[in-house]
Amino acid sequence: ITVRLGEYDTRTDIDCVGSECADRPQEIPVTSAYPHPGYSDNNRNKKDDIGIVRLAARAEYTFYVQPICLVDNRDRLETGDDVYVAGWGKTQFERKSPIKMKLRLSIFDKDACISKYRSVGALLGENQFCAGGVFLEDTCKGDSGGP
Repeated sequence: ITVRLGEYDTRTDIDCVGSECADRPQEIPVTSAYPHPGYSDNNRNKKDDIGIVRLAARAEYTFYVQPICLVDNRDRLETGDDVYVAGWGKTQFERKSPIKMKLRLSIFDKDACISKYRSVGALLGENQFCAGGVFLEDTCKGDSGGP
């Protein structure tokens, strides 16, 4: 398994937007992977869908490769806070996007979400939150486990 850092458009080796081009993506082998101990493929609600990988070499931080910021346990997301998701998941046309998509979502009231989605079997655990925004703009297959 190898990670590819600094990727944006999977169709090209070097990603350019207009005349501005990014550095070549870094490909680093994974020496070990640690899924969250509570994760299960059978969990419909994707609880604990996160993991850590150990790389064979250090990543070189650039403008396009930076560490991700995770919420500290002392920091609580409040209703109305903005969060971001990114990935190459499926689009509304059921095709995987070759370009990394990014979306800003707002945190919703957890109790209201639990009530709204209980009828379809979606449950929110203690360590999960509810977020959304514009109709048809959300995460999809392929974004799972992503930032």
